[in-house]
Amino acid sequence: MKNNPVRHFSSLPVYAGLISLLLIITSTPSHAKLDARFANSALAMSPDGTTLAYPVPVYNTAGQPTTEIWMYSLATSAKKRVGYVAGFWDAAWYDTNHPTAMRWDKTNLYVFPLEGTKLTTLSLGVRFSWAQPAISPDSNWVAFPAFKKDATTPAKTPGVFALDVRTNKVKTLSDDTVLSWVDWSPDSKQIVYGCNKDKEPYKLKIVNLADGKVTNLGLEGTGARWSPDGKWIAYTGNSVKKENWQIGIPLDGSILKVDPLTKKTTALTDPGVNKLDNSTIERNTSGDICPVWSPDGKKIAYRHIHQVLIGKTVTHSDDQLWVMDSDGTNKHLVTAKWSPYAWSKDSKSLYLKEETNISRIDLATSKTTTIASWPEPKIVPAATTQQPAKRTPARPAANPRARARRTLFP
Repeated sequence: MKNNPVRHFSSLPVYAGLISLLLIITSTPSHAKLDARFANSALAMSPDGTTLAYPVPVYNTAGQPTTEIWMYSLATSAKKRVGYVAGFWDAAWYDTNHPTAMRWDKTNLYVFPLEGTKLTTLSLGVRFSWAQPAISPDSNWVAFPAFKKDATTPAKTPGVFALDVRTNKVKTLSDDTVLSWVDWSPDSKQIVYGCNKDKEPYKLKIVNLADGKVTNLGLEGTGARWSPDGKWIAYTGNSVKKENWQIGIPLDGSILKVDPLTKKTTALTDPGVNKLDNSTIERNTSGDICPVWSPDGKKIAYRHIHQVLIGKTVTHSDDQLWVMDSDGTNKHLVTAKWSPYAWSKDSKSLYLKEETNISRIDLATSKTTTIASWPEPKIVPAATTQQPAKRTPARPAANPRARARRTLFP
């Protein structure tokens, strides 16, 4: 999903293109306790739909967390480790030839080659916090909502920013506060996001990359995703009270879609619920978040969350994965416990990452097949590093269309 998917970032210079040697090391199984943050680390399907990139948890001998990035070939079932990065990371793709490690509130992206051990570090700059990176479909930009730290004071300025990978420069697109993520249009020319400021309702907006023009769609919404054909935007809106939220999205809203040209909206799921029983102090909240389009644009996967709280104590909690047709019909439960997932290229299956395996679920038959697994967790020797080398600039492409897709990495 770009569930990120996905494919998801100062007045100081942005240092991009640093290359360091990634060490591939031997690992041995252990029964060390797995950090819960690994459970939410995302996997991703390659843009051509042939390869899954997924994270595997590792701890070094000092007990420090590390994420290995692995690839699984759908054609051959071959599995390959391409490298690892210290800390907790999501697997993503820079382009078809380069799996990537990135993470919410991280200002670096690590781009791996399919062969060899060299990786490229893309830096968004040291003054950004709460960044959520999103790589453009043409691979030339990394857009990210963030807070930029002032050079001389503790003040932080919100905004939506974009790193030009070709020039290593960051441009400011808007000064809106975005607490979830941004999403690219399929042609890499526009970015959609939901913003919130001074306790106002979330406003759904689109910004043009070229001129920074911001269009307010006049809708309450956030957690938005563009459809593969660019004709629709799915989002969470119509929040009841906007009190309980997760990953920057209210949990008492529903999934809708909007035509960005006509601004026509269509409700896809039932209205959210947010009720408080004053006699028992019990709050019942439910809603739908995180819509992710299938590659053919005919289906949408989403999360349904239901919580019951007494005071601040959670007494019941459901976090489920559902799939529906893109018009809101044929809803069905995929799994009662949500986990990170990716769509198959043919839109007929979902690949789910659980604690110790990747499984494929056929949406027509509900048949589940494990395709990859790993021990939980592993301990490896502490890593050493080597001095970064200078990146060699990419050669110009032979034609304008190819130029937009040229790779800047080894």
